Amino acid sequence: MTNTGASGLIVRYLKPRLVPIVLLAFLVLVDAAAQLTLPGLLTLFVDNATTKTATGLLASIAIWYLGLSVARQFATSIQAYVAADVGMRATNKLRADLLKHAMGLDIAWHNATTPGALIERIDGDTSRLNTLLSTLLPQLIVNVLIMAGATIAFYVIDWRAGVLVTIVLPLALLFLQRLQTPITTAYAREREFASRLFGFIEERLAGTEDIRANGAVNHVMKRFFSASGAWAGPAMKANILGSLSWTVPSAINALISVLVVALGVWLVSIGSLTLGAVLALLRYTEVLSRPWFALGRQIQELLEAASSLTRINQLTALRPTIHDLGAKALPHSALSITFDHVGFAYPDGKEDVLSELSFEVQPGRILGLLGRTGSGKTTLTRLITRLHEHGAGNILLSGTRVNDLPLRHLRERVTLVTQDVQLFSATVRENVALFDPAISDDVIWLALERVGMRVWAEADPLRLDRVLTGIGNGMSAGQAQLLAFARAFTHDPGLVILDEASSRLDPATEQQLEYAIDRLLHRRTAIIIAHRLRTVERAHDILVLEDGKIVEFGDRMTLAGTPGTRYHALLNSGAEDLLA
Repeated sequence: MTNTGASGLIVRYLKPRLVPIVLLAFLVLVDAAAQLTLPGLLTLFVDNATTKTATGLLASIAIWYLGLSVARQFATSIQAYVAADVGMRATNKLRADLLKHAMGLDIAWHNATTPGALIERIDGDTSRLNTLLSTLLPQLIVNVLIMAGATIAFYVIDWRAGVLVTIVLPLALLFLQRLQTPITTAYAREREFASRLFGFIEERLAGTEDIRANGAVNHVMKRFFSASGAWAGPAMKANILGSLSWTVPSAINALISVLVVALGVWLVSIGSLTLGAVLALLRYTEVLSRPWFALGRQIQELLEAASSLTRINQLTALRPTIHDLGAKALPHSALSITFDHVGFAYPDGKEDVLSELSFEVQPGRILGLLGRTGSGKTTLTRLITRLHEHGAGNILLSGTRVNDLPLRHLRERVTLVTQDVQLFSATVRENVALFDPAISDDVIWLALERVGMRVWAEADPLRLDRVLTGIGNGMSAGQAQLLAFARAFTHDPGLVILDEASSRLDPATEQQLEYAIDRLLHRRTAIIIAHRLRTVERAHDILVLEDGKIVEFGDRMTLAGTPGTRYHALLNSGAEDLLA
């Protein structure tokens, strides 16, 4: 998704809807023309009525007035529908593109951005942009046309009334324009604090079980009140400044009405205007008042939309540091792994997380990865799938650098299964295939069978169409983990990474899960990250990390039988807590 600026962004998403936009423009003109014509017909009717004109002419004028009023209402209804359709279709496409763009950004950015703040960007800001396109802009255009037309009508009726409006309107518009910058800044700041508050709420709601179990409710509420208080100040300032955008037009409208009435009375007294003309001035003043009242609210909404548009552009301006430029492919077999003097440090980190890592795992072998929390185990595996981009050195899979592989292909051939299973509020089919329509039901059924979940799926009348609602609603944590293993089977990977994937075992499914792991690792290369020594009993090789460096690497049986090795010491001391 390219960053094209505010106007370019709007044009990009409106351009495919040119035909309905042309229709919308025509309806807007009809609406404005009708509102400007109706006071003229009223003037014509009154002046002819006072001169005792034939009732036939008066009836014709009345019919035209009635017909034009009905036509205006009809045009307004169609205009609302077309505008809503254009706005919704454009912003739905924008919302989808923003989500796709965000999904392509670096993991480091996602770690630093709360889900609530991201939702506010993708959905909240886009919804305000939808209001801009479907409601605000059409009404704003109509109001501007009416203001211009009504001003011309004042000149046609009497030049002195036209001069009066001409003097007052530009001064008012200039004053409103001066208000835009502080109001826009205030709303941008208010939305930023609102995003932080929503992000805080989302994270705490997700952790409700842990918060309640550890008695941290009061602490969370204290933090919530603090976040709410931080948001209250910017919100109050934005609302106060925003209120000026409608109070000022109201005051100006009142001033114009008073001046027009006074001018009309004087012009009638000197015989310069008829009663119908004065009535027309009053009607055009009323016509002019509606845009003024609406203009204040619309400017406020326009400034909010401008703030949202700025935030959308900021999101689209972000670029991933991991580029998908590879063109090579991996073999459809077990993959070898080679780390050649690999180093890595986070962009904002002062020290290397991994330093000078060099080792090799042959195809079909299982590597047990041990080390304390923070030693770099998870980071090492994330480098293989390019969730992070390594710095120094090279990482090769079956002799091919991971940088030379298309990301989609790389992540199909390398599967990562973690202890945090994400179940979506979707069908079994969608949860196993991860919404990929290219994965057939036969492949899904085979994957479920391999992990021992086929009987479970067939027991429900809806089978693959059964909607999952999360762990605890007819599904245990172990069964959820088995579904995660089923996902791994759908692409027949050549390398499987298990990041503490068996840590959520429950007694009812422990044996079934162990069987699924054996099936998943059969004739595949694997890396098993573990805090428990029992987890790596099936490993062929052991690699021990400490402070981002390799302190031991070798055949598991050899290390276990060699006194003095780190692995031997761990086995004999039973000190598994040293790995925690």
